[in-house]
Parts: sequence; C-alpha cells; structure tokens
Amino acid sequence: MPDETQRQAERERPPRIAILGAGPAGLAAGYFLKRHGYKDVMIFEKLGRVGGLCKSVTDGYMAFDLGGTYITPAYHETLKIARVVRAERYRGKSYEMVKVVKDDQGKKSLKRDDAWGYARRGLGDQAEPIGIVQLVRGVFAFWWQRRKVRRYVDTPSFERVHERKDLCVSFGAWLDSHDIGFMRRLFEIPVTMMGYGFLDEVAAPYVLKYMAPGTYWSMFLRGLPFVGLFWAWPQRFREGFQRMWERVSWGLNVRMDVRVLGVRRQERRELPIELDVETADHLYPHEEGRTRRTLCFDKLILACPLTREVLEQFIALRDDEAVLFERIHAHTYVQNTLHAVTVDSTTGEEKPFKLFAPVVPVFPFDETTFGKPWVVVQVWGNQSRLLQFYSRIDPEGKDARSIRTDVEAASHELLHLLKDSDTCATPVEAGSIPGHERLQRWSTYDRWPYFSHVSAEDMAGGFFSRLDAIQSIQNTYYTGGAATFEMVEAVVRHAKYIAEKVHRDLRKEAFPKPRRVPFGMLHPPYAEAERLVE
Repeated sequence: MPDETQRQAERERPPRIAILGAGPAGLAAGYFLKRHGYKDVMIFEKLGRVGGLCKSVTDGYMAFDLGGTYITPAYHETLKIARVVRAERYRGKSYEMVKVVKDDQGKKSLKRDDAWGYARRGLGDQAEPIGIVQLVRGVFAFWWQRRKVRRYVDTPSFERVHERKDLCVSFGAWLDSHDIGFMRRLFEIPVTMMGYGFLDEVAAPYVLKYMAPGTYWSMFLRGLPFVGLFWAWPQRFREGFQRMWERVSWGLNVRMDVRVLGVRRQERRELPIELDVETADHLYPHEEGRTRRTLCFDKLILACPLTREVLEQFIALRDDEAVLFERIHAHTYVQNTLHAVTVDSTTGEEKPFKLFAPVVPVFPFDETTFGKPWVVVQVWGNQSRLLQFYSRIDPEGKDARSIRTDVEAASHELLHLLKDSDTCATPVEAGSIPGHERLQRWSTYDRWPYFSHVSAEDMAGGFFSRLDAIQSIQNTYYTGGAATFEMVEAVVRHAKYIAEKVHRDLRKEAFPKPRRVPFGMLHPPYAEAERLVE
C-alpha cells in the first residue's frame, strides 16, 4: 500500500479529464475547462470531424449549414466563444411559406403564404381569421407568462421543473391553459418545422427554454414590415456553424477517428476511469492499421448521445443510469441537398434555379407529410445551385434504403412543383423561351437522430432532478442535448455548468490549483480576443 508521501506526490500531478464526443457539448466543456486552467483534457470523437449536429459543407465556394444554422441575441455563451475564435457572422435570410394543394383532377400545385397570414388563419382552414389586435395581445401574453416561469426554464438544466406540475404538460396544453391557444400556428414554424415535434407532444419547458426573449422577439421583429428590414437577427456563421466549432477545436486536445471500446469505472482514488480505445496508426485509417490501448483518467464527461442503446455499447450502466437513459427518445430527421438549374431550351444556357425566397416552409406539418420536405432552403439565392430539403420521417417498418429513395423522390417532386408555380418561376427576359428545370446530381443525405428528449410525464416525475443528482457519481458527468434542450446555446450553457462542477469537485479532491491560461494554442490573437470579451 502506498504511503502518505507517495499519495501526496501523486496528487501534485494535474488531473486528467476525458470527454467523449466532439460536438458542441464536448467542445464547449473542453473550452471552459481550459479556461479554468486544466491542460490534461482529452476529447475523443468517433467521426473524422468535429461539430456533431453542426455540419457544414462548401459548394460553389460558399458555406452551407446542414445541421445547426441560426443564432439569435439569446445565444450569449455561443456568441462569446465565437468572438474569441473570431468567427464572422452575417444576417440570416427571410422566408415565405407555401402549401401543397390539389385541384379537382388531383393535380398538385403550390399556394403561397406568409408567416403572419398563416398564423392569423386560426386552427383550421374554415376557422375565423385572427385579428391583428388579438394576435398582438397573444404575443405579449406569451412573453408575460414565460417571464413568470423563467427561474424554472432559464437554468442550465431543468432540475426544478418538476416542482411546477402546470409546466409539465405538452406545449399545446400549456398555451390552452393560458388562453393563447390561437397562437399555435405561429409556433408551428420554429417548433414543429424545425424538428422539435408537434405542439401536442413536445413538453412545454423545452419550447419555453427555446423561446428565450432574444429568440422570441427576434422572430417577431424580423417579420414586421419595415422593422424587419433593419433588424440584424437571426444570424449565421459565414464559414458555417461547424467551422466555428472547428476553430474552437484547434486550441483543444481533440482526437478524432477514435473508437471507444469500453469504459471501466473503478472504485479507487487514483485514475479511476479506464478507457479502452482504438486509434488509427497511419495517415489513412484502415482496419488492419489500428492500435488498441488503455488510457486512465480522473474524470469522465459523457458528451455523446445519452440513450441507453448508445451508452451500453461501451459502458456498464448502473441501474439508476439505465432507468434514466431508457426514457430518452429522439425524432428521425433527414436533411438532403441537390443541385438544380434552369436550362434554356433554345440556347442550352444553364442558370441556377432560383426560389422566390431563401427559406420556403411547406405546410401542413403533420403525420400525413412525414417523409416529405417541410422546408426547402436556398441560402445564397441564384449565386448557388444547391438547394437544401428538411424532412421528418417515421422509420417504423422501413429500411434505410427505401427511406432514402422516398425522401429523394419527394424532394424531386417538390422541386418540380416549385418550377411549375408561376410565383416561383425564374424570371426570364421578354421574348425568350422559359427554361426547364433538371436535376444535376444528388449532393448530400444526412439522417439525424434529432432532439433527444423525454416526455412531459417524465419531467413531472423528476427526470432532470434525478439526472442532476447522479452527476459526479463514479467520477462521471453527463451533458449534451438530452441533459437540457437540443439547441446549441442550451447545450453550451449546460457544458459550462458541468465544467464548473468538475472544477469544484477537483478542488475538493486537493488537486493542484490550475493556472488560468489564455485560450488558443495555435492562434495567439485568440488571447487578445478573450480579454476583450471579458
């Protein structure tokens, strides 16, 4: 048994911390731990890239976000990090809506609409339109009601939300309980269309956290005539959201293309976390060129998907962990892109296919339109040929190949409808023959397990308070979308909360006090930027 002198010498070393997952949660946790002064922090990522659900591509020398997209004034922590790493932003695009309708012969066409008109039509096509005064009253009533519960939803976690049973209901029921159910259609766009579920299924605290004042008021101010022309929000990152996180990763110890084969949590004082990992030996990772090794750490942060199915692949869960994590579910969301042009039938000249608006939501958003695009995006207008389609799907009873075939066929059908609609046609000069649309090539197809969440009943049963109670047991911590809300800012705030908790626990264990270091190992100007942010 080691004597006290040996124990004291061991404690003079800095603590070792492992983070599994290099998405926004893992990178943000590493970022804040580095700000606290911890140097021996390793982030492991199974993919060959960082960013998680923030994925960006470049096409035609322009950046496109395939996952996380917008930021608003409510993204306080994210914006601070972006300023430190000097990620440039630009003003996001506006949108107009369309609805797929059929005539008496069953032929499909598109009918244009705007968000305010869609919201004012009421809850059914035959309902009485909602007056402007009533709509404005509803806007302020929602803000007031949310303000009264901000202490339960504006925290990094929802650890106290079970104390308010009136909050632990569906968002649709919450709106009805405050006599603002007529606002449902207005929230379908940022909630249902964006992949967070139908208003009668998503728990109210999720949407209330999402609709922080900076996001909520930006949504309305941008839609107002004249005011929206000068309102600078929402915004996007010019190089893409993933590239912002790549900039963060440059100053962190990130190891990509790492397979975590097993995690063992030992009951001992020194280095109780053992990770069995497999890494590539060479520049080109091949199956026969990989090495297995065991690494030891003092603390473990799980910033990967917190579902029981995922975690049990490499870690033996305790009963309390298994019970919690089997309650977490996710929607299946697909984002696919294609290139489209118009071709003049006389000259053969190709021009980019242009939508009438950069973002075009396609309603209705319900079960009947699963597998069909709920929104089509053309971020850079006629400067690019790339169009993005977002669809929610029901994978029950379908294989991956048939799902992809159906989604791509539905995207192609919508593209033809957009081409045939006289409101969406590409303008042509007088006397010329209108071109026709043709598909150039499929570009990307991503199937996301999106919006890790629990039900309103599980919230009422104290899911988040129980999750908060097991933080640090067996030197293990949990962060990510499932621990708060699947939105980058919420994830970053929770990662900061976990990093601070790890820091406090390490100080109690008498590790050497870390010295705060400036962020940015590869780019010294980051240190100056960090001082300006502070």
